[in-house]
Amino acid sequence: MGVLSSSHIFFNNELKEKKDIIQFLAEQSVALGISGNAKEVYDGFMEREAMGPTGIGEGIAVPHTKTDSIGEVSVLIFKSEVPVTWESFDDGPVYMAIALLVPKENPDNIHLQILSTVTRKLVNEEFKKNLFQAGTADEIMELFKELNI
Repeated sequence: MGVLSSSHIFFNNELKEKKDIIQFLAEQSVALGISGNAKEVYDGFMEREAMGPTGIGEGIAVPHTKTDSIGEVSVLIFKSEVPVTWESFDDGPVYMAIALLVPKENPDNIHLQILSTVTRKLVNEEFKKNLFQAGTADEIMELFKELNI
């Protein structure tokens, strides 16, 4: 599918609030040519966040949005070594956000397939351990390669 590439993976220890990370990801979506409107992407993420936590627990969040400004389904990954304040099912901090960006018109619902594939893999303790230990974009790409996204 090719919705994730090493240029979509970010390491940052300065941002410690969900809204700042979502803003960063929205800006990166424009810089990478995924979207033409950072504000629309940010607002879409925040709308989804208002519906309920995207923090799935154990240090991981899976924020997602569908907007008209997004041209193609993409995944962006934000990884931090410091705890990030983010509403989560286990009330713990987040260290990694795996963000899904989807065009509003998405007749095949490919985003649901990707979301399902990623969340199923995140149940695997070995995969999560390797994900948290990964120190480079290439190491993360290697882990996600088997997911075929």
